[in-house]
Amino acid sequence: MSSWSVFIDAFLRYITEMTAQEADSHGRGYLEFADFRHFVALLKARPDISALFEAVKGDAHEEFTYVVFEHFMRTCQHVSYQFS
Repeated sequence: MSSWSVFIDAFLRYITEMTAQEADSHGRGYLEFADFRHFVALLKARPDISALFEAVKGDAHEEFTYVVFEHFMRTCQHVSYQFS
């Protein structure tokens, strides 16, 4: 096993353990079904994507319309695709 795979394995174990502790709402050391559902939601959460979405969306009252998406793709992603 390479040093990277050992590091990645340890990191994933750490993240899983921290997430499981956060999901264990009663501190019992195990997850009931509701806690398990919360655990899965935490694993699926992408705070980096949420932050990017909020930054791109701009004004809190502005909807993320096609026009906003197209502007993001052209200015931030530098995509020259013909949108329409």
